Amino acid sequence: EDVPVPLDLVAALWKRTGAMDEIDAEALCEWLARLSLLLSLDLTLRVIRLHDVVRQFLLGRLGSREPALHADLLNTGRPGSGAWCDLAADAGYWWSWLFTHLRAADRHDELRRTATDLRYLVHKAQARSALAVEPDLAMACAQFPDDAVLAQLRRSYTQATGLLTACSSAADAMT
Repeated sequence: EDVPVPLDLVAALWKRTGAMDEIDAEALCEWLARLSLLLSLDLTLRVIRLHDVVRQFLLGRLGSREPALHADLLNTGRPGSGAWCDLAADAGYWWSWLFTHLRAADRHDELRRTATDLRYLVHKAQARSALAVEPDLAMACAQFPDDAVLAQLRRSYTQATGLLTACSSAADAMT
């Protein structure tokens, strides 16, 4: 979906699933780019972008193995503590796409736990923006439409978003 994917994440996934080191992963990405199978490869920013058509083809080839691939990707990117709230502030890919991968990996309970983890919500709002939390809560509510706690959390968060976006720090939000 024309998403910049960190080359370090790609290399770590390929190391985990294919015993490929970082140098070989970068060389493979360069080769794929020369074949125009990547939309772009930016070695300065260290990101790749996959063509939508290639992405759809690969997903079609995965079939029933798609959840396992997403699970491998999640295991590759998981913080050392095991808690998604401990993502680094500069882990932009994960702050943007975590819930998509949790859903695709059929990790619904983990998706719900993360959506209701106030530490995750605060850290994401600090790392991205207060508005960036809403899509995660919406996805969790769609996954668990009968969950009253999630529904109330989403309502309350949505109502407070205007105030939260006006805060310049976590300390401001507490006053």
